[in-house]
Amino acid sequence: MKAFLKWTGVTIGSLIILFALVGLFLPAEYSASRSIEIQQPVDRVFPLVNSLEEQQKWSPWREADPDMQIEWSEKVAGEGATYSWKGPISGEGSMTIVRSVENQALDTALEFKDQGQAMATWKFEPMGDNAVKVTWGFSGDAGWNLMGRYFGLFMDSFIGPDFERGLANLKKLAETGEATNQI
Repeated sequence: MKAFLKWTGVTIGSLIILFALVGLFLPAEYSASRSIEIQQPVDRVFPLVNSLEEQQKWSPWREADPDMQIEWSEKVAGEGATYSWKGPISGEGSMTIVRSVENQALDTALEFKDQGQAMATWKFEPMGDNAVKVTWGFSGDAGWNLMGRYFGLFMDSFIGPDFERGLANLKKLAETGEATNQI
């Protein structure tokens, strides 16, 4: 029995050491992005992303967590606009627009309570007079958090479907005027 317990302890210890060593060599930075072409001019689409209130009409997370409570800052659009959320499914966090270049790009800083920070980026590329390619990206840095590094390996598969759903909702809102989420 002693030999079995010793062998089990050595095996478990070895697996923990292997997990830590592999984790140290995994990339600390993670990212994901998705794109969609919307058949509307960029100046019709950009405001739907640049306004945090408008975002709630197509947000995949608002759709998944309709009981989410939102607290708005005084400014709700453009650089400096902020809101915080708390929901049974979405947890707690805040988002701030840190850079807004009209009809071109938008960067948001995300703060997830107990889960750290990340950045979301938006790029708007006009495709002629009546279409725009919208790219939504997400990136972060797990630092020395080994679990975060392992989690980062799967970030694209975790968040990609949400981005696809959100972009499809944005496309529908921009092209038809029909909001997916009622706020």
